[in-house]
Amino acid sequence: MKIRSLIGITALACCINSCTDVTGLTSASRSTSAEVPAPRFSTEKVPLGYPHPAGKAHMVVSPYRPYNVINVKGFYSGNIVGDPSTGKIDAASGMVIPGTAKRFRIP
Repeated sequence: MKIRSLIGITALACCINSCTDVTGLTSASRSTSAEVPAPRFSTEKVPLGYPHPAGKAHMVVSPYRPYNVINVKGFYSGNIVGDPSTGKIDAASGMVIPGTAKRFRIP
């Protein structure tokens, strides 16, 4: 008896989850609605960095000028990282403003 009720609850939960997502939109309205913005990093076209010419591990050449070599140790291929040399500098403190660096994907 308990197994039947558990199967019924599981089937009901699957139907509910397949029809709606966390925001409450149905699957039909998601495909036709142009008002819902897409996630920032999933659809954004990010350029690909270049492997280091000498083959150094964890080093990638930025696709942006001045083409600095950036240490990407701790990140995996396909991750998006920022080139700190392309960030905007705060005039008052002389420090790079976080989030202003251009991003690229690790090869």
